[in-house]
Amino acid sequence: MTPFHKITNKVVMVALLAGNVLPLCAQTHHLANDEMISHLIVKLKPALVKSMGNMQNYSSSDVQSNDPLAKLQTVIDRVMQKRSERTSRSLKSQLHSGSAIAGNMRPEKTIGKNTVLLSLGGQVTHVEAERLIGDITNDSAIEYVEPDVRVVPFFAPKNSYYQQQWGFSNGVGGANLAGAWDQTVGSEDIVVAVIDTGYLAHADLKHNLLPGYDFISDPDMANGAGLGSDGRDPGDWITKEEDNDSESPFYRCGAGDSSWHGAHVAGTIGATAHNGQGMNGISWKGKILPVRVLGKCGGHLSDVVTGMRWAAGLAIDNVPINNRPARVLNVSLGTYAEKCSRAFADAIKDVKHTGASIVVAAGNDGGPVAESQPANCEGVIAVGAVDRYGSRASFSNYGPKVSISAPGVAIFSTVDMGKKSPEKDGYASYSGTSMATPHVAGTIALMLAINPELTPDQIQQIVQSSTREFPNGSRCSLETCGAGLLDAGKTVELAGQAFDGPCRTDFRIQPRRVGLVTTNKSFSIKPFRCLKSSFKLRFPFPLERRTYF
Repeated sequence: MTPFHKITNKVVMVALLAGNVLPLCAQTHHLANDEMISHLIVKLKPALVKSMGNMQNYSSSDVQSNDPLAKLQTVIDRVMQKRSERTSRSLKSQLHSGSAIAGNMRPEKTIGKNTVLLSLGGQVTHVEAERLIGDITNDSAIEYVEPDVRVVPFFAPKNSYYQQQWGFSNGVGGANLAGAWDQTVGSEDIVVAVIDTGYLAHADLKHNLLPGYDFISDPDMANGAGLGSDGRDPGDWITKEEDNDSESPFYRCGAGDSSWHGAHVAGTIGATAHNGQGMNGISWKGKILPVRVLGKCGGHLSDVVTGMRWAAGLAIDNVPINNRPARVLNVSLGTYAEKCSRAFADAIKDVKHTGASIVVAAGNDGGPVAESQPANCEGVIAVGAVDRYGSRASFSNYGPKVSISAPGVAIFSTVDMGKKSPEKDGYASYSGTSMATPHVAGTIALMLAINPELTPDQIQQIVQSSTREFPNGSRCSLETCGAGLLDAGKTVELAGQAFDGPCRTDFRIQPRRVGLVTTNKSFSIKPFRCLKSSFKLRFPFPLERRTYF
């Protein structure tokens, strides 16, 4: 079934009928596990309302009243009586919450022909809602029962700068985020770590920020901050004097104002929506974990890999454990290297072992991605940049190790207006593979919101198999820009199918859509939830990925 757009209530997967758990195969409704239900929609069978049909199936009170509200009250009384008559002590324990609300449950109003809104007299969990729906549905007077789910219009988020966020659109080069938001807008349970310059308490970010950490060990780079539990970005500006002074630690680093790079990346991933100002991010209900590893003139590899491990929940000496491990790491940084360093390779292996995906930038040298690490490392999703027309950006690295391409030119996001230290909230358009990377990281957060069971390898397979083809004249091919253009709508849809699809139903992945083709054959695999944990989909050669500083 096609998921509803922004439905806040959950999925009724089973019903408890006279103590037996049975599937609700028809008209199954999806309810989120953390949501509460206060009302049900109940439709009475037309036979009961019109002529009472077979009289032996209904009580005398059913016959005596033609009022749907009264008829439903009779049904509810009958259902609750049957519940109370169940003799299993364990079953009574399971139904305790239902018994507690039994006295308050009442038909509230009719909302259509033979259809009544039933108030539960309070909020119940999705588990108890499933049981109630099952018990009521089992009564012969009932045609169907549904949760009264909350629905909202299919719309563009109401933020004043949304129209400037072309990368979210369904245009030629856009990532089709609207198609993904029809299915989910993220989950507070899914954390994306931004391994970058730290965070800003920006109005569009602060509600989704988690306490991060500063791993910069070099006091000069730290710029007055450094190792500690505050991952705030104090600024990374470099003056002309610092840049020209051979005795300065920032000699020839390049003079410039503070970049607020981490805040810009974070805004694309998870800026708050519907606050009436600014912009919105991709996973606007998800959480962002700021991990500061870059300061003035960049950062050290050792700090980067330490921050990556901590973000994934791994123990770091003399650092408090991260109690909100990230499922996605956005690593929009890198450096020149003819091959992946062991330090990066080991960190990537450790992080992936925790179940976290690592999304990295392909690099901004306009050259071979094989010479940029960690984009040239195994086990990462390396992202190249395209413009609004789907053409490869002139600065974007290219080559077989690019996994996918995403919007990375003139990307609008959150910054600070201060040229040195933070002064006030602002917005700016940046270009770079650093800007393309969070489009993919945010999309993966949406995938995990709808299917948290996905592994990093499964995520990469889905991301690459759901892309759109590069347009003619884009300077892109499967050998240079990855599997195709990011299509968040299709990606999230496929993630949901991998979770909900019956095990007997296969779907196919074409190698050309994965970007690893040396053959014209296609692969047929079962939905991922049906696979054994040891299953590995073998392609003509291993998956490889990358990133950029």
